[in-house]
Amino acid sequence: MNNTDLHIHSHYSDGKLSPQEIINLAKSKNLKAISITDHDTIRAYKDVNKIKTNLEIINGVEIQGNITEILAYFFDFDNGPLNNILNTNRISKQEYIEKKVLGLKDLNVDLEMEDVYDIAKPSNIYLNSHIAKLLIINGYTNNIQDGFKRYINKVKVKTTSGMVNVKKIIKTIVNAGGVAVLPHPWYLKEEIQENLDSYLSKWKSYGLKGIETTGYIPEDKMKYFDNIKQISKELELVECGGSDFHNIIDYPNNILGKYNINYDIINKLKNKIEK
Repeated sequence: MNNTDLHIHSHYSDGKLSPQEIINLAKSKNLKAISITDHDTIRAYKDVNKIKTNLEIINGVEIQGNITEILAYFFDFDNGPLNNILNTNRISKQEYIEKKVLGLKDLNVDLEMEDVYDIAKPSNIYLNSHIAKLLIINGYTNNIQDGFKRYINKVKVKTTSGMVNVKKIIKTIVNAGGVAVLPHPWYLKEEIQENLDSYLSKWKSYGLKGIETTGYIPEDKMKYFDNIKQISKELELVECGGSDFHNIIDYPNNILGKYNINYDIINKLKNKIEK
């Protein structure tokens, strides 16, 4: 039965709902298991650990790498190297967003970092989506996607610290007792799509165990789907997925409860954990 969603964001990154509200919504959708996979933070689980519920919650996080994000599940929360990567990414992202805000002034967009900090609360992870929300509030656009297209994507920024490479992320997840999964592969850059078998084979050699093949796929990205499925099967990667839920207003297509996977996937992922 498709009653599991392993890709959800709370207000501790760029979602809108608290962990408690996510759990309530998941239960209303008759889900059996979920994972809150915030961007580069596991703060949601401080709340989760205080919540009494019969909903199974798999610990998770979505970690930004230099060329793609990687999902981690079942890892040790207290693992030092993993937490170091999350902290490195937090610092790098703040630096990146500060430069984005400054660069937007060249497009006659006047935003302040203090406003980014305010709109991101209670998160301390600052993301482009927070800028997009400010663009809406300040009347520069009326939706997230347009904000990216007209403004955010036009400001090219490099951070001095940079993001951690994918190899290190995957190996760190494995060493933390977790399992690494590639999220939404249909969003990978064109160059990677053209050489997907090579990239996935390399990432698998580092310890990648799964790949998302269930989720909202924009119409213009469907052209990649058959190839993604084929290579996933050839490499025997566990096919995972979820809604990538943030909130229904800004991301109306990423509906919690719509893009579910079978609960058996959880057991398949557990069986892939290296002992």
